[in-house]
Amino acid sequence: MHTNSSSGQFKAFKMIKLLKLSISALFFTMAISLASADDEVSPTLKEYKSTKMGFELSYPETWAISEDSETSIALRRFVKEQNRVAFISFFLQKNINPKRLPISEWYLKMLASYKKSGTKPPDSINTELGGQPVVLIKHDGNLGTSYNYYWGLNTDILSMNFHPNKDIKDDVDKIISTIKIYESN
Repeated sequence: MHTNSSSGQFKAFKMIKLLKLSISALFFTMAISLASADDEVSPTLKEYKSTKMGFELSYPETWAISEDSETSIALRRFVKEQNRVAFISFFLQKNINPKRLPISEWYLKMLASYKKSGTKPPDSINTELGGQPVVLIKHDGNLGTSYNYYWGLNTDILSMNFHPNKDIKDDVDKIISTIKIYESN
């Protein structure tokens, strides 16, 4: 009788394991289907405008946009080849430039904190993007190269951050080319 009980438990265990495998296979199939749908080439661009954060842009419909807070938004796209989500983040740092310094001067003040700590500051370039002066910082780290753009908007600083790779480069280039910066509310 003890043998029948063990045999019944073993069958139940095998059924549960088979059920778990079936559920995993179903989720995997759904993820592949969604990823394939996301990877379809689409020339259609969606528009996004944030008067609170002071910018607008267009983005491919294969990307999704989320307003994480009044001072943070993110564009996201699933990259099937890498089984990860690519993203571009925008953050508005309120009132951190009370003297309304031009962005290049504000950044020079920020560099002073690097020098005090003895840390080598990342490479930066003063350029223009979205019709406004911007500081571009390129940083090589454990996750690869990241890019950070900083705009001065009155007393606020708007930043855009992303890690480009070959799978999203064309999309990122499209998105960046459509950015328009204006004063935040």
